[in-house]
Amino acid sequence: MNSKNLLATFLLLLFMVGFISCDNDEVEINQLTGKWTVWNDDPNLSVDSSVDYTFNTNGTCIIHTTSFLNPSSRTFNLKYAVSTNNNTLTIYKNDMHIMENEVGAGKYRIIKLTSSEMILDSMDNRNKTLKLRRK
Repeated sequence: MNSKNLLATFLLLLFMVGFISCDNDEVEINQLTGKWTVWNDDPNLSVDSSVDYTFNTNGTCIIHTTSFLNPSSRTFNLKYAVSTNNNTLTIYKNDMHIMENEVGAGKYRIIKLTSSEMILDSMDNRNKTLKLRRK
């Protein structure tokens, strides 16, 4: 009887370890650096501009916006920080603790980050969920 309890406890622990380790499988934080483009998978929404995010290894982020309707583009030089548990991305201008009113600045929960796709869910009221693809 004692060995059955021990086996059941061991199997329960093994199951819990397996479940916990699967919690963040879709976040490969080393894939963050590089150029990403915001994409839309809604076929009913027309696209009249593009937004590119470039994350550099030195903690800087360049956001480049282009309008297809008029020949204008803008570039924003920002910084970024990733939380120690790799599930939060903060994009900011000068101080990450003060949310400046800057295009792209904000705090995002990293939902998915692979070599080809990134999904960021806004944690403040300033932005929305972003879906990005590797450029």
